[in-house]
Amino acid sequence: MVRTYTKIGDVFSAKTNENTKKYFQLIAYDLTQLNSDVIRVFKEQYPINSNPDLSKIVSGEIEFYIHCTTKAGIKMNLWNKIGNNKNIGETNHILFRSTND
Repeated sequence: MVRTYTKIGDVFSAKTNENTKKYFQLIAYDLTQLNSDVIRVFKEQYPINSNPDLSKIVSGEIEFYIHCTTKAGIKMNLWNKIGNNKNIGETNHILFRSTND
């Protein structure tokens, strides 16, 4: 079995249906709350066979931020790592609520 490596800036594609896919990017490791990766999911959907430029993808509108286990999704063939872009945007405004908030 091949070891899966991910790092800040990695961009992934995930099939949303038979004809379209969306992209997301690993932007942080949250060691304080869920001890997991934090990703930003981009709003735009792309045709399944398209291969847009990474800089276009990461400059797109962000739909939401969420905790995620990116390595597990790769191993389960839920998404594919397609590259890395150093533009991860601003992260200081991201705030996740907890049960007692």
